[in-house]
Amino acid sequence: MLVRQVMSKKVLTITPDFTFQKIVKFLSKHNVSGVPVVNKKKRVIGVISEKDLFHKLFPKQKTFYKDAEYYMNYDRMERDAPAVLKIPARKIMSKKVIHVAPDDHVLKACSLFMVHGIRRLPVIDKGRLVGIVTTGSIYRNFLMHITEGGIVL
Repeated sequence: MLVRQVMSKKVLTITPDFTFQKIVKFLSKHNVSGVPVVNKKKRVIGVISEKDLFHKLFPKQKTFYKDAEYYMNYDRMERDAPAVLKIPARKIMSKKVIHVAPDDHVLKACSLFMVHGIRRLPVIDKGRLVGIVTTGSIYRNFLMHITEGGIVL
């Protein structure tokens, strides 16, 4: 089974200037956990997920141990959290875009999900974003196909 058979062609995207606050509202409104970030030419330049947003609230390990007392005071962290609201997507997104092509096998997408600990992959054909494949679409289609002998759309 190929990626093109399970991908969604309707892809929500954001631009690099979306702020943390706007991203949170966008993901919540559309009930998705991440989206590709595209430039003015509609080329994928990054991906942003809920995980990336959480990473902006919590420090890297090295930073944590420099001031563990601060980072263990959750009430103080909550008070300081609004400081991230204006940070643009370009400073939050994962810039290494792991992607698949429409004619790739779905198991390639599965292996990329597992190896990189991600849940969505932009589908890019000749440099253009043509779809998105998620762990959910693989589950609903490929895994159901192999267990029941048919494609569920």
